[in-house]
Amino acid sequence: MEHPIKFRFTYLTLGSKITVTDATERVIFFVERKAFKFKEDIRIYNDINKTEEIFAIKAQSWIDWSSIYDFKTPDGINIGSVKRRGMKSFWKATYEIMQADKQIDYILKEENPFAKIMDNIMGEIPIVNIFTGLMFNPKYVVLNSDQQIVMRLTKKRSITEGIFLLDEIQKFARTPEEEMRVLLGVFTAMILEKNRG
Repeated sequence: MEHPIKFRFTYLTLGSKITVTDATERVIFFVERKAFKFKEDIRIYNDINKTEEIFAIKAQSWIDWSSIYDFKTPDGINIGSVKRRGMKSFWKATYEIMQADKQIDYILKEENPFAKIMDNIMGEIPIVNIFTGLMFNPKYVVLNSDQQIVMRLTKKRSITEGIFLLDEIQKFARTPEEEMRVLLGVFTAMILEKNRG
């Protein structure tokens, strides 16, 4: 898949639609989330018509500051997981993206926690919340096992929807499964950070 990868959150009255596309506008996966639904069981489809379910993201426990979220195929095979570093990352969000055997492949870290905090605070103020997407744009970096930055996730300026771009900073060889594990890890972290407020 061609970088940058775009995560587009379209907000509806009772939920949201998330479309993930590559640089050629090819849909990589699609998620439709309903409001007030248990969010730790997310179904991922291959296109916007939800033709085929390709993955599910499931929490290992309901209430846990550093719960593990598994990435499973429709037949139940675990291809990896992501875990938030609990209280240790209260100020600066940090996530571990792991293989199926829980070996850490990548780390997703917040670059500027202040931007996210202001984005969330201002987003709760009526009228002002319309313009927060133009003022505060959180950024995250993906580090490999050698602590080198290989990707950067940036929230783009937008009023009507949430748009994040995942850019490849350093070219490196990876399998399609590894690429998907990184995308699912980044996606899960975005959902958890949004829910965290």
